[in-house]
Amino acid sequence: ELHDEVGQAVVAINAYLAGVQLAALQRRGSGKHAALLTTTVADIEKLLNRAMSRVHAFAQELRPAVLDDLGLVPGLRSYLKDFAERTGLFVHFERGVVPQRLLTAEQETTLFRIAQESLNNVARHARATHVDVSLRQVKDGVQLCVKDNGSGFSAQALRSRIAKRRLGLLGMQERLRLLGGRLLVQSMPGRGTAVVARVPLRADEKVQTLQAVS
Repeated sequence: ELHDEVGQAVVAINAYLAGVQLAALQRRGSGKHAALLTTTVADIEKLLNRAMSRVHAFAQELRPAVLDDLGLVPGLRSYLKDFAERTGLFVHFERGVVPQRLLTAEQETTLFRIAQESLNNVARHARATHVDVSLRQVKDGVQLCVKDNGSGFSAQALRSRIAKRRLGLLGMQERLRLLGGRLLVQSMPGRGTAVVARVPLRADEKVQTLQAVS
């Protein structure tokens, strides 16, 4: 279904491009041509955005191979190293005690994807030079925090970006909600942004933790 939808969008894009080329040849220099070109380009952009959103959503659901090969903590460390080299940002990773098998595979994937999305937002929007990433066990859960020293934004700007589906925040919130977790975004102009994601412990691990405490 996803393949068909993206394929149909690509076919439509090609058809629009052919129309643009034909219009450019037939109506060069006319006002009608300019109006038609503007409208057509806008339609192409909408189709591209729709297709890319679908592909992006699908990619977010896939489990990264690095998690199966290395596990969450080494996989995250590897990604942060690549991110720092690619962007030139200084990235500090602080890892608390996170025992293996503390999270389900879906929880690991969600935390990893949220780290990716948050870091991509830093690189694209924050104008930051430094990013702190931490992963630690907290009461009844595991918490991921991505904090930058960038430009930040106001509460009103945050609401606007969420409403316009920017920053990938809605997707993060929905994924965490389905897992019983929660997402907190804190930001102030000139003081950077912090994205905090928390997921609950696996049911069996929670029982073991309670038994150990008692």
